[in-house]
Amino acid sequence: MSKRPKPNKSNQAFSKAKVSNTINLDKNASTIAFAALIIFSLIYFVIRLHFKEMSFERDEGTYAYMGKLLLEGKKPYSYFYEMKPPGLFYMYGVMVALFGTTVSGLHIGFFIVNLISSLFIFLWIKKMFNLTSGVLAAVAYSIISTSPHASGMTIQAEHLLNLFMIPGLWLLWEALRSNKKQFWFYSGLLLSWALLIKQNTIFFIAFAGIVIILNHFLVKKEKTIQGLIQPVLLFSAGILLPVLIVLSVLLMNGTFNDFIFFIYEFPRTLYLSSIEFSRGMGYMKDRLDLIMMNYGIIWYSAILGLILLWLLGKDLFSKITVTLFLLLSLLSVSPGLRFYGHYWIHFLPSIALLFAVFVNTITQFMVSKNWTKNPQFLSIGILTLVVLLNINTNKEYYFSSDPERVVRMVYGSNLFPESRKVSDFLNKKMKPEDGLMVFGSEPQIYLYTNKDCASRHFYCGNLVQNHPKIKDWVSEFKSDFGKANPKYAIWVQHPFSWSMPKDGNREFVDWGYGELSNKYHPIGYADYIDQNTTEYIWDQAALQYKPKGKEYMIVLERNN
Repeated sequence: MSKRPKPNKSNQAFSKAKVSNTINLDKNASTIAFAALIIFSLIYFVIRLHFKEMSFERDEGTYAYMGKLLLEGKKPYSYFYEMKPPGLFYMYGVMVALFGTTVSGLHIGFFIVNLISSLFIFLWIKKMFNLTSGVLAAVAYSIISTSPHASGMTIQAEHLLNLFMIPGLWLLWEALRSNKKQFWFYSGLLLSWALLIKQNTIFFIAFAGIVIILNHFLVKKEKTIQGLIQPVLLFSAGILLPVLIVLSVLLMNGTFNDFIFFIYEFPRTLYLSSIEFSRGMGYMKDRLDLIMMNYGIIWYSAILGLILLWLLGKDLFSKITVTLFLLLSLLSVSPGLRFYGHYWIHFLPSIALLFAVFVNTITQFMVSKNWTKNPQFLSIGILTLVVLLNINTNKEYYFSSDPERVVRMVYGSNLFPESRKVSDFLNKKMKPEDGLMVFGSEPQIYLYTNKDCASRHFYCGNLVQNHPKIKDWVSEFKSDFGKANPKYAIWVQHPFSWSMPKDGNREFVDWGYGELSNKYHPIGYADYIDQNTTEYIWDQAALQYKPKGKEYMIVLERNN
C-alpha cells in the first residue's frame, strides 16, 4: 500500500489564504458602497453642471417668475395664479431667494435638489432592504434623472415634489422598523408639504396609508385594529397640519375662494377632461420610448427586478409594497393623460428601486447556489459597470452637447432659446422705468429682463380658453395694458405659446395683434427657420423685415 504524500504546508497556507480572501471580500463592502455612493453621485452632479445654462421653457419660467413675485409681496391666486397648490409658489420663492433668478443660479439650485433627493433614496431603500440596495437605488436615480426627455436637467416642480416625498417615505419606514411615534407624524408632515407643491402626491400618500395597514396585518400579524389607531392618527395629523396652516393663511389673505377656483374648478373643466384615453395612451408610449432611450440597461433591469421579486422573493410584504409603489407612481403621472416629460420625474424613484431589487435578488440567488460569497462586493461591481456603460453611451450628450441644442431637441420649435436672445437684446435698450408686456405664454422673458407684467394674466394662453371667466379676464388684461402703456412689447407667433382650443377665444388674439400693429413698430425679430437656424433681425432692419418661418417673435417699441 503506497504512502500518501505529505501535504505541502506552503500550498496549504496559500489555499487557506485564497479561501480567506474570497470569504472576506465583503468585509470592506460597506466602506466601498459608501465610497461608490459619494463618487458616483458627485460624478453625475458634475455632469449636470454642463447644462446649467439651458434656457428655461415656459413652465420653468412660470414657476420661477411666481417665486419672484411672491418675494415681492404679491399674493398667490390674487396677483398671480396657477392650477397648483400654494406650496409650489413658496418653494420657488425659497429657490429664487437662495439662488437668484439667473439661468445658471436656478439650475445649480435644482441640481442640488436632485442630489439631495438621491441621498434620501439611499436612506429610504437602505431602511427598506440593506445598505447596498440603498446605494444601487440612489445612483440609479442619479443616472436616469439625467434624461433630457424626463426634464432631468430642468427646474421643474416635480424635482421639489421628490425632495419632500422621498424623505417622507424614508421616515415612514423608520416608523415601521422602530415604531417610534414621532416618525409617523414627521412622515405625514413631509408628504403633506409635497402635496402642497403638486396634487399628484396624493398617490404617494395613499401608498403610505396602505403600507401602514399592510405592516400591521402582514408583518406584525395583528388580528385587531387596536394597534393601528395610533400610527394612523399620528400620520394623519402630520398630513393635516401643513394643509390647515396654509388654508388659514389663504383665508387671512382673502384669497381662499380664488384658491378653490384655480385648484379645482378651472383644471376640472379645462384639464382633466380634454384628452381621450386612447390618445393619452399613445402619448404615454411615445414619451416612455424617449425617456428610456440610452438608459435601457436600468429600465429593463427594473422590469426584470419586478419579475424576479415575485419569482424568487420570500417576503410578501416587500413584494406587495414594491409593486404598489410602482403602480401608484404610474398613476401619479396619469392625471390629464398628457404624460409630459417632467411628469415622469416622480415615477423615476420606482424604477431606481426596482433596479436595486434586481441586483439584490440576483446576488442573493447566487449566494443561495454557492456561486458567490460576496454579494455586496458583486453588487457594487455591477453598479460600476452600469455607470461606465451609461457614461460611454451618453458621453457626447454629457460632455460635448450644446445645452441649447438639447432644449431644441426636447422642445422642438418652441421659441425658448429665442426668448433668451430677445431678452438680451431688450436688456441693452430698456431703462428701469420702461414697461414690457409679452403677448403669448413665455413668462421666462419677465425673468430674463427683470420686468413684472402689468397684468396678473401674464400667461396669455389662459385668455383664449373656453370658460365663463375668460371674458372678464380679457377685459382685465386690456385695462391693465392700457393703464401700463408699456414702452416695449413682444408678440409670440407660435401655436404652443397660445394653446388655442378649437372653440377658443380668437377675439383676444385679434385684438392684441391689432393693438400692437397700430401703436407699436417692430425693432426686432427672432425668426425660427428650422431646428438648425434662427434668424435675428434688430433695429432698423426689422422695420421692413418679413418673417420666413411660421414661428417667430416680434420685438416692438411704442410709437412716439
